[in-house]
Amino acid sequence: MLRRQDGPRRRYHTLTIVRGWQVWQERAPDALENGSAILQSHDFFSPQPVKDAALFLLRLVIHDWADEEALAILKPLAEAATSETRLLLVEQAYEPLDPDPLVHNSMPYLVDLEMMAVLNAQERTQEQYVELAKRAGWTHVKTWIPKVGDAPSGWRHYEFQKT
Repeated sequence: MLRRQDGPRRRYHTLTIVRGWQVWQERAPDALENGSAILQSHDFFSPQPVKDAALFLLRLVIHDWADEEALAILKPLAEAATSETRLLLVEQAYEPLDPDPLVHNSMPYLVDLEMMAVLNAQERTQEQYVELAKRAGWTHVKTWIPKVGDAPSGWRHYEFQKT
């Protein structure tokens, strides 16, 4: 779900929708056929047409936007949500630097600078995602940290419910 426009974000949107359909057709075609999973293109700066969704999933979306635009994306979802609806944000982990920055992985900070320079956006900490979602009408339920083998991955899955 990305704003319909020309430029790099539009191309990314088109590729995401096409690839999403391919993956669902390969891995769970029954879900598409029986309607338990519905993939749809939507300008998320427009009112959300689905009013009774079980789940709104945004993967690597919110970090592409500054706070005001991120709120403009998240608020219509909260307005369309029921008390049972969940919001799942899947985003890169971003943590404050340890006291010794030489022993810390600097990649998230470089990505944060890139997001700021290219898209006027930012990477966020868990606390920043939770606060942003709260301002949009969501309450934090749980955070999952997927593992790669025995080690935590760089991803976080943030679950929210309507406030």
